[in-house]
Amino acid sequence: MEQSFVTQKEFTLRPHARGFHLITDEIIRNLPLLPQAGLLHLFIKHTSAGLSINENADPDVQTDMEAIFNHLVKEREPYYMHTCEGDDDMPAHAKSTLTGNSLSIPITDGRLNMGIWQGIYLCEFRNRGGGRKSSNRHRAIEYMKTNNLPTNIFVATEKDYPELSELWEASVRSTHHFLSAEDIQYYKPLVQNVYFPAVQLYIIKNKDNRISGFLGLSDDLIEMLFIHPDEQGKGYGKTLLEFAVNERGFRKVDVNEQNEQAFRFYRNRGFEVISRDETDAQGKPFPILHMQLTNY
Repeated sequence: MEQSFVTQKEFTLRPHARGFHLITDEIIRNLPLLPQAGLLHLFIKHTSAGLSINENADPDVQTDMEAIFNHLVKEREPYYMHTCEGDDDMPAHAKSTLTGNSLSIPITDGRLNMGIWQGIYLCEFRNRGGGRKSSNRHRAIEYMKTNNLPTNIFVATEKDYPELSELWEASVRSTHHFLSAEDIQYYKPLVQNVYFPAVQLYIIKNKDNRISGFLGLSDDLIEMLFIHPDEQGKGYGKTLLEFAVNERGFRKVDVNEQNEQAFRFYRNRGFEVISRDETDAQGKPFPILHMQLTNY
């Protein structure tokens, strides 16, 4: 008989304004190491917020969802009896019942097995909800959309991950000179098994139909942009960045402070530093610059 196990963890989501918010990355950052196969159960411990899975590409979906829910459940209806906590309170309870307070997501090969266009939503129904507590427990059809893609940019699939992982390593070795060989080997499995599945991943190909680079987008952030060393200086990075900004509406990027080449690349295209972290997401001593396109 196969042995099974259950791991449980509780954490608090950062506060969000009223509306529908993509929190996939925030959830993943709070998860322990996932098993090769299993089921992740997410539960939010509140009665005026909910969880849902929906589109992660077009932010208009989140705006429309808020408008739809406000139309379905209106404030200040004359028949409401529970009115002591503000006009938004009783509607928030009703909306949270519609969305539900839990999600179950399959785990495959140590990652969340969601469709490429699916993201986890926090549905915040109060005007000021504050930090939301969530707990996760896990046990040990992909929809491809290619509308409006430039002719040499394609949506990446899981089959591309091994090649992209090798491209990532080659690119990092040529640009991230502050990383040791041990650092690169530490990050490499995280990139392939955790980071790739968590983003909208696009590849760009050269005239020989070979992958020259890739782009990762998540929430409102350009999470990754890497070009193979043999293809650098040929405009592939600029093309991917323009695609992210002009076609997908992304305006923010995180850059390693010690990666001067990447810093200059974004600065020369109008990005400015808005904040700085002393360490990266894993707590390692590689400062992160948070940059934003301010003059678009």
